[in-house]
Amino acid sequence: MAQRTPHASIVIIVPGDQEQARDVEHRHPQLTGRIMASTSAHQEVGLVVRAGLQQSGTFVVQQSTVNYVRAAHIPLGSFDAKETATAIDGH
Repeated sequence: MAQRTPHASIVIIVPGDQEQARDVEHRHPQLTGRIMASTSAHQEVGLVVRAGLQQSGTFVVQQSTVNYVRAAHIPLGSFDAKETATAIDGH
């Protein structure tokens, strides 16, 4: 994704604390420096826990405006590279 949209800043926010962020970074070293942890961010943007599963989402924010959201209970379902790149580029 970073190669397709070099002008965009990509940040991954994991639910929990810095230990959870480090665990994700260890499993996905290509994301080093892009992972943050928060105990409240998911809930604040409407991503809730249902049936024991934490909803995940992809958000495109441009000039303080959310222009795109894709959310799902299955993490891989919450990201589509083509849709996200289109939202970033505005096409």
